Formats: sequence, C-alpha cells, structure tokens
Amino acid sequence: METFNKKFCAAAVFLAAWVCVAEGRTTFSGRSRRMVGGTLAPHVPWQAMVYLSDGVVDGGYAGGALISDRWVLTAARNLFVRKSRQDIQGKDPLIPKVYLGISQKAEADASKDVAVEKVVIHPGFQNQSDWDN
Repeated sequence: METFNKKFCAAAVFLAAWVCVAEGRTTFSGRSRRMVGGTLAPHVPWQAMVYLSDGVVDGGYAGGALISDRWVLTAARNLFVRKSRQDIQGKDPLIPKVYLGISQKAEADASKDVAVEKVVIHPGFQNQSDWDN
C-alpha cells in the first residue's frame, strides 16, 4: 500500500506541474490556453499601455484607450507608483510612458512610445481608498 501511495503522489505532482506549465503557454493557432472560448486580441490601434516608474520603484503597467488623436484615458489610480494610499495622498501623479497599438508588454518599444505632455485627473478623484475612486 505504501508503494501505491508514493506512486500516486509522484504521479499527482507530475500532473500538477505539467498542467501549470501547459497553462502558461500560448498555442501557435492564435489561441491562449489561459482563456476559455476566446482568442488573442488582434492589432488594436486604440489600445494604450501605460507604464509608470519613478526611477526607484517600478510602478508597473496599466491599460488605457486612445479616445481621440491627443487623449488617452486610464484610471487615475494608475498614475501613482506607491501602493499605499498614505504614501501618495496629496502628491502629484507621475508622467507615464504610453505605448499605442500593442496588446502585450513584449511589444513595447521606442517606436510605439508617445510623448505625454500633461496629466489631467478628474477633480472628483479621491485618492483615499481602493474602492472610492
């Protein structure tokens, strides 16, 4: 019985590891294994990727949308690097890098980088909680 349990546990661990690796891959047919019933996004020129960094902390990436020839819309909370509300309360947002027309971080390069002139935040934005903004 002990041999059966060891074999069963080894098989279960192998299967779990295989599933984790398989789920992280994208098939060559243009479909993602992490989506059920969906396909990868095609080229979308209005899609914007907003990248934030203050030179010390990598703030990460957020989505946005090109809503006119000069405006990108994103959530105001995406424009602050520090995650703690106390750290960013009363501070000005950072000027992000914006990449247009891409759907994956790997596609971000200088040719798709657009200059950001200024950031405008809705006057009603309250940077005091994760839920009230």
